[in-house]
Amino acid sequence: MTTELDLGWIDTRLGGLRRQEPGQGSGLCRAVAARLSVDVVLVRVVVALLALSGGLGIALYLWGTALTQGPTGVRPIDSILPSFVNWGRRAQQATVILSSVGLVAAVSSITPLPWFPGVLVIALLLLARRRQGLVGRNQAWPPPATRPQPAGPESDDALVARWRATMNAVAGPAKLPVVDLYSPEPERRPDAPKARTAWLAGTALLLVSAGAGVGAYLVFGDPVLGLGAGLILAGLLTVVHAVATRTRRVPRPVLVLMVAGAALAGWLSTQAATPDIPSGTYTVEAVAQERVVDLTAEDLTDVDEIRIEAVLSDLTVILPGPPDDVDTSDVHVSDLTIAPGDGDAFEIPIIVDSTLSSVTLES
Repeated sequence: MTTELDLGWIDTRLGGLRRQEPGQGSGLCRAVAARLSVDVVLVRVVVALLALSGGLGIALYLWGTALTQGPTGVRPIDSILPSFVNWGRRAQQATVILSSVGLVAAVSSITPLPWFPGVLVIALLLLARRRQGLVGRNQAWPPPATRPQPAGPESDDALVARWRATMNAVAGPAKLPVVDLYSPEPERRPDAPKARTAWLAGTALLLVSAGAGVGAYLVFGDPVLGLGAGLILAGLLTVVHAVATRTRRVPRPVLVLMVAGAALAGWLSTQAATPDIPSGTYTVEAVAQERVVDLTAEDLTDVDEIRIEAVLSDLTVILPGPPDDVDTSDVHVSDLTIAPGDGDAFEIPIIVDSTLSSVTLES
């Protein structure tokens, strides 16, 4: 027995969803927006926000694309894993859930993106859907107060009025619209012009924001602050452009760069945050910098250990002698060089915590 699992498992309104000709993606956001009668930009923003919640949006987008039919009527999952349709419904659902949880766990382990907000949003949506389902099941059809009673022949107007009363009682606050079949056909409004991509405005937006970020970095000397200033200005200019010119839209690559910059700024902020450092620890920090630190003139008498923290940096540390104990367990995607030197060994333990950096220890 075959069971074709689709997005109707999550929301009955998305059952039998079919993606049309894809644009820059798979066409899933456009198909969901059309089925729910919402703006496609809103769906894309929700997916992007969930993607920043520990990668949850990535898992939902990939499985949503895999479980919906494309323009040819074939689901990608049937081409990748033909036996998937023959699994039991619970087995298919368990595969979707466990693989999504695994992806979120993997993304959360290598990035500082939090996963809890996305899971909370999904839980609230499922709770709201469940409550709607309970309300629909608890309503009688039709309600006892409006059930037709045996009576003699009625006129057409009375039958229509009683039918409307029954439907309105079931619909509750959402009253049925009144349609006059004999009224003249309303005039069709001309379709609004399709928004065009404003590449010149998008390029200018990036240049101005980059200039603001560089200026803030030169003034304050903090790369994270400079990146944040550039992103804030980019966001403000994007909102102003969207309000002022509704027929011109910012190119998607520019928006992707802004989202990537926001994620990078958040990651750098978490990396630059100062952890609880025990007493007796001498710390050398570098975040998005090219720096040389000379420890030969420092008083290290009461120092128990030296901690070197580098993120996206080129850092050189000059030691009083060749290091005797270097802990490299926290070196990630970095180049650590320990240059040979002469003299007595430097016996203070050194802990190197580097990410996407080049660290050199000289003596």
